[in-house]
Amino acid sequence: MTNKRGYVVGSPIRHSRSPDIHSSAYRALGLEWEYEAIEVPKGGLGAFLATINPSDTSVISVTMPLKLDAAALANTRSPLVDELGIANTLLPRDGGWFADNTDVAGLERTITSTEHEFGSGGSATILGTGATALSTIRALSNLGFGQLLVCGRDPSALKSCAELAGSLRIEVEVFDVSRLGGLLDSKLVVSTWPSEVAGELAAPLLGSRAGGLGLLVDVTYSPWPSPLAAAWFSAGGDVVGGLELLVNQAIGQVEAATGSSAPLQAMREAVDLPRPS
Repeated sequence: MTNKRGYVVGSPIRHSRSPDIHSSAYRALGLEWEYEAIEVPKGGLGAFLATINPSDTSVISVTMPLKLDAAALANTRSPLVDELGIANTLLPRDGGWFADNTDVAGLERTITSTEHEFGSGGSATILGTGATALSTIRALSNLGFGQLLVCGRDPSALKSCAELAGSLRIEVEVFDVSRLGGLLDSKLVVSTWPSEVAGELAAPLLGSRAGGLGLLVDVTYSPWPSPLAAAWFSAGGDVVGGLELLVNQAIGQVEAATGSSAPLQAMREAVDLPRPS
């Protein structure tokens, strides 16, 4: 198989562990492919794509703030990207780019691999209203959640989240951050906020808590533990960090790029996660 190069693009990108995960997967599959992180600011994805040849590229992993642009700039899109309007994956196809979303499947795997059981029709809280929040809404719909509480600061983004949940026939309530306190009582809380935002808004609310918390899925991983994760754990809750999600969403990218099953053990070991169960 011809040697290729993959990329993760976004801003900021220096902290990304995607090169470790993808490079280890390629090595485990016997491929001499390379994969690197490239700083691409908001609005810069089109210019970056113009500099590379799709036929020489394995995959482009897309992170903030480029997921909307990735969907818009692709030549073709998966049904999931058409539905959500966001893509975290660009794959070479027919001389152009095919946009896909592996965040949804990654979130599903991250949640179901825990020991927590939520039952059909349960309730969950989502902190944040950006691209990852939209993928989270789809993932929770797939897992059978019937009610979502979504908290954010941007009224138009809250509206978009509510509209997506409504289209999926999920009961949804949206909350401004001033009403955050009680939302942390859900059995499942998914924080899509950057570490500093979640630390500023949510972590102080946990200072006087003693138990009674459910599972927190915090999509961040640098720094780790995040202020929210540290406060959640100290208050007696269970936490799953963003490296789990990063590996789980990379599974679909690796398999689409290589045509082989993802070497999950090697990918997890690359970021010092336990062996897959």
